[in-house]
Amino acid sequence: MYIFFINNTRVGYELRSVGYNKYIFGYGGINIKKFIIISMVISGLVAGLVRIYLFLGFSIEYLNFLIF
Repeated sequence: MYIFFINNTRVGYELRSVGYNKYIFGYGGINIKKFIIISMVISGLVAGLVRIYLFLGFSIEYLNFLIF
C-alpha cells in the first residue's frame, strides 16, 4: 500500500520530489513545510506500528515464560 501511495498519487510524487531536493521544488510551487511535516507523521506512524508489534510480541513471550 505504501509503494502504491508513493508511486501513483500526487501527494506521493510531491513527497518524493521534496525528498530529492526541497529547494528546487520549492521554487516550483510545492509547499515544502507541509510535506516535511507529512513525511514526519508517516515515519512516526510506521515507527509506532513497529513498536506496538514488537511490544506485543515480546510481552506475550514473556507472559508465556512466567506462566509455564
